[in-house]
Order: sequence, then C-alpha cells, then structure tokens
Amino acid sequence: MSVVKVFGSVISYMAATVLFSIYPVIFLYAHNVEILVLDQLIMPLLLAIVLAVVIFLLFWLIFQDKPQASLAAVGFVILFWQYGMAFEGITKIVNLNHWHVLPILLFAYVHLIYLVHVLQRRYSLENINTIAIVVAAVLIVFNLVTLVPAEVKKHQIFHAYISTHNEEPQYSYTDYPDIYLIILDEYASFNTIKEEWEYDNSHFKDFLNSKGFFVAAKSEHRYSVTLWNMPSLLNLKYLTGAVDKEIFLNFIYNRDKVKTHNKYNILSQYSASMLVEMMSNNKLISFLKQRGYKIIVLEGISQHYASFSIRDADVNISYQDFDETGRQGLKGSVFVMGLIEKTILLPFIYSETAFDRSYVATKYVFDYLRLNTHTVPGPRLVYAHIMCPHNPYVFDRDGLPVSSNPKNSPCFQREGPFILPNESVNNAYLEQYIYVTAEMMDIISNHFRTRRSSDAVFIIQNDHGPRPHELYLKDRTKSYSAFNAVYFPDGDYTKLYENISPVNTLRIVLNKYFGENYEMLEDR
Repeated sequence: MSVVKVFGSVISYMAATVLFSIYPVIFLYAHNVEILVLDQLIMPLLLAIVLAVVIFLLFWLIFQDKPQASLAAVGFVILFWQYGMAFEGITKIVNLNHWHVLPILLFAYVHLIYLVHVLQRRYSLENINTIAIVVAAVLIVFNLVTLVPAEVKKHQIFHAYISTHNEEPQYSYTDYPDIYLIILDEYASFNTIKEEWEYDNSHFKDFLNSKGFFVAAKSEHRYSVTLWNMPSLLNLKYLTGAVDKEIFLNFIYNRDKVKTHNKYNILSQYSASMLVEMMSNNKLISFLKQRGYKIIVLEGISQHYASFSIRDADVNISYQDFDETGRQGLKGSVFVMGLIEKTILLPFIYSETAFDRSYVATKYVFDYLRLNTHTVPGPRLVYAHIMCPHNPYVFDRDGLPVSSNPKNSPCFQREGPFILPNESVNNAYLEQYIYVTAEMMDIISNHFRTRRSSDAVFIIQNDHGPRPHELYLKDRTKSYSAFNAVYFPDGDYTKLYENISPVNTLRIVLNKYFGENYEMLEDR
C-alpha cells in the first residue's frame, strides 16, 4: 500500500476523534459568540486538534487496529470534554465529590473499551466509525449555523461604529479640566445599603460633602445591568424610552414572562455584540478625544465581554492584563477557563485565577488612581470601571484577601454550583463594599492633599445597584438605584438635582465645561 493510501486511511479514522474534540470548543464559543472575539477560538481549537491526534495515535499504538483506536479515542475525548457536565449531573442526584465520580467514570470507560475490543473480533467496526464522523459533523454544522451569522453581524457592527468615530482632534485644550469618571461595579447607593443591609454609610456621604461633592441621593438608572447602562451612559442617551422596572428585570432574567409585551421587541433589537460595541466606540470618548484629551482606561469589564476595548485609549489597563501573581502582559481568557472547567482536568486544577486576578487587578487600579494618573500629560479623562464590590468576593473590609476555597471562607461566592447561603453572600458583599468605600475615601483625599486634582471634575457612579439574581434583596428594584456623586471645582451645582440620572449628569458636565447645549432627558 502506498504512503498516500496509508495516510488517507489514518486520517479517515482519526477524523471522528478530531471532530468530537473540537465540537465542545465550537459549542461553547457559539453559545457565547456575542461577548467573545474570534481570536479566542483559535488556540483552544488547535489544542483540541493536537489532543485528538495524540490520543488517536496512542490507541493505535496499543491496539494496532485503526477502527478500535478510533472508537477508543472518541470515547476518551468525549469523557475528557464532557466530564464537567457529567460531574454536575451526577452530583445533583448523589452527593459525591470528584474522587468518587472520576474513578467511576474511568472504570466505566475502561470496560467500554474492553467491550469494543471483544466486538472487534466478531464484527467490523468500520461502519460505527463512519456514523461517529457523521454525528460529530452534524453537531458542528448546527453550531456553525449560529456562529457564522453572528460573526458577520459583529463585523458589520464594528465597522459601522468605526466609521462614525474616526475623526481627528479639532480643538485646542487650553482650559479644559481633567475628568475622572469612576464606575464602582454594583456599588449600592446610600439608601440601598441602609435598607437592604442595615448598614449606615453616612460617614462616606459626610466625607464627600466635606470635600465639596454633590450627591444625587435619589438618582436612578433606566436599566439594571451593566450591558445596558454603560452604553447608555457613555453615549449620553437612553437606548429606549421609559421601561417599567419589573418588565426590564424579567427581560433580563426571565424573558418568557414578557415575550408578549409590547416592549419586548424594542428591547430585543439590541444584541449583546451591539451593546458591547456601543461601549467600545462611544460618544463621550470620541467627544473628548477630538478636543485633545488623553484617555486613560482602567477596566475590568473585558473579562466578561472580551470584545470590549476602548480603541481611542492612550493608556489601557485591563484586569485581563494580569495573572494571579500580579504580573502584567499575560492576557487571560474566561473562555479558556470555561472550557477547562468542563474537562477531566477540573479535579486536578482547582482554578483560582479569576479570584486572584480580581484581587491583584483591583488593588493595582486603586493604586494607579492614587499615584499614577498625573504622569500622563493633560487634559486627561481617567475612565475607571472597577469590578468591585461585584463578585468574586476577594476582600474583607480591611482589604485583606479572603480564602478562595469555598470550604474555608464565608466571603466567597462562585458563579456555578457553589452558592453561599443568604446571610453569607450578603455579608461577603458588605465586607467588600466597606473596603471599596475606604479606598475611594483615601484616593479622593490623596488627590486633594497633593492638589493634583483641584481643577479636576470627579464623577463617581455605579453601573447598577446590587443584582437581585445573586444577592438576597427585599426589593429587587434596588438594582436600579444609582450611586451618583459629582465634584465641580467651582462648587456650582445649580444645574444638578437630587434625582438626576447618571446620563443627565454627564450631559451637564459637557454643557458646563465645553459649551454644549444638551437638553435634559427624562430621568430614569
């Protein structure tokens, strides 16, 4: 037999293993396509192919028979990639840990391979190999039908926004102030933390008042989640007309309840990829860039929405730039971690990456705000989206790290099968909330003490209030409550009022300091 025929024969039997190995990667990407970028798919696919080839060749070496090797390898890659799902399903029925489940599954797999070996002596397995190829190919095609149009749509959205945000700076900047727009993710308003946690945060309010801040005590967001409020804020407008709070909450968390409502079609026209692109290429950054501003971006949002990137930034520091030791330059991938958590590697690699990265990156961003922003020539916009007190809950109230092992710490919540009891998760949030408050007081004091920001505008907001699907709230509409504190160097707050929305707050800033003529929108 010629080398070409031998090679072709090997490829034909290896195909099923390769297809079943790449299918989980494509499946996970396709089901999260709107918040991921295509580059993230390449390396996992290559690793999946290498895994399939190595496993097939190993079994071929053992059995000296290609059909047997193919079926044994297919079985192994299925076990490898689907272990996490199998473990979750089994533990919902029986209280077992990895060291019970893994040996059981391996024992079953070994006996299945032995059965294949016995059957090979009596029957031809070539048809089974062909069926396996067809099944895997069909599964992949089903996902590609979803993936390809979504990628095309993302590409179109990207270029549509690029074409509207490519103007060069046109203005001088002799008297423009530095602007600090600091977003504390999921930070509760003064009323919310008092009513839901019975915690009095008035010392922070008194502190802000003593520094000359205006605090909009009754400010509310129109929406209750980051993916809607941040595109709205950064583009200085609402994405829709007024929406009832319960209708929007159900649209986010239980869409079946509102599919017949007349607001559903309005809300559903905004895909995740469209909203992320509206954040990435937004009116505020474009406006300031044209006026000669240097843009400093400190953000943690790209760890949840990988396609988010402020392309006009002069300095761009992301949580994704850190590994768990605090080193920069090692771009992490939530997508890769999601894949690993589904594999047979899960019992051996208890990943603390997200936990540790959140700890070191949040610390770094706070220190950067305290010490480094002045090193960039002005005027400057410092846009910091700090993923805190948003989970994971990594800080106690003194800023010390809590254990990332759920068994050892009451201050940790995993987004997954381990959910803390009501009092523990709410206490964990409160600990982190207290820490964030102390950091903000120190950062503001440091800026005023060193006089670097005496002429700077400060806007400190949350992106939404505490989220009702994670924390245990008496009133889930508290997720609309905005934290909204503003500092103007001249102390003139005549245009502000206690229920001004975050969007209108930014409109006031542009009117006041840039001579714009934005009208006030309906609040919330």
